Amino acid sequence: HRTRTLEAVSPLVFGGGTVRVLDRRRDVMVMGTGAAYPEMRNFRVATGRYFDDEEALNGRHVCIIGQTVVKQLFGDENPLGKTIKISDAPFRVVGVMAPKGQTFGFDWDDIVYVPAQAGLDLFNLEGLTQVLARSRDRNNARPAIEDITEVLLSRHNNQEDFTVRSQDDLLETFNGITATMT
Repeated sequence: HRTRTLEAVSPLVFGGGTVRVLDRRRDVMVMGTGAAYPEMRNFRVATGRYFDDEEALNGRHVCIIGQTVVKQLFGDENPLGKTIKISDAPFRVVGVMAPKGQTFGFDWDDIVYVPAQAGLDLFNLEGLTQVLARSRDRNNARPAIEDITEVLLSRHNNQEDFTVRSQDDLLETFNGITATMT
């Protein structure tokens, strides 16, 4: 289903996994995404590359790892082209993310990114956790929200078992929480 109101879309699947390289292991957040994810979130790949649309669609076993994962599992060794095991499934490292740091105690550098379909398979899930979408008109997200709602309703047998929220909605909620805490 095509829509003119959206500029980019990325599926998201989250899960935890043990990542192993030889005798080294680390429990990390594994994020299944689409090829557009880094550009949508303003994340950069420092070395190597992110996976492409074909790899994302077919759930190829390729991954991009964060700086903390590199330090813990590879030390000074170059991880590109190497195989890591995520919950015992082999994935080839094709990229390393640029450092992003922490937000509210969450370490953005301690993540392994895989294609969303590979994430669904890895965590044995039937559905996505979230879908990230960017509206063409940054000042008016309403038409995009309406389009997204229409597409999801058609795919969910007219059951509204989802929530569509804009960044402004999330910011409003966050500001309400911080005002309450203050």
